[in-house]
Amino acid sequence: MKTTSAPLARHIDQETTTLVMCAKLILTKYQPQILRITQSNPVLIETVWAHGYVDGDTVQIFGVRGMTALNRQFFTILRVNDFLFQIDVDGTVLPVYEGKGEARKVLAFTEFVRDLTLDF
Repeated sequence: MKTTSAPLARHIDQETTTLVMCAKLILTKYQPQILRITQSNPVLIETVWAHGYVDGDTVQIFGVRGMTALNRQFFTILRVNDFLFQIDVDGTVLPVYEGKGEARKVLAFTEFVRDLTLDF
């Protein structure tokens, strides 16, 4: 059994440590490549092939050049047609889209909360 110093033992006795993990499940294979992003309000995103999204789906944008503020952000989409969807962002204040990018569908968010206890 390991021993601890008196100050550390007092600290551990008085603390409750909680571990919170949030995981997201994101599709990464066969996700639609971005063809064009408009500088409009709201932003319209056009994909190379049919995206298959429906109103209310959540996507995360990756690899966009130019409008880099969109990268790694989560957006709830509004489907316009098979190749277009909109996100609630004012694109008039963003730089011009320069190419590339992918819109990855977020399947779910999970949350796991558990108290940690340390026994010395």
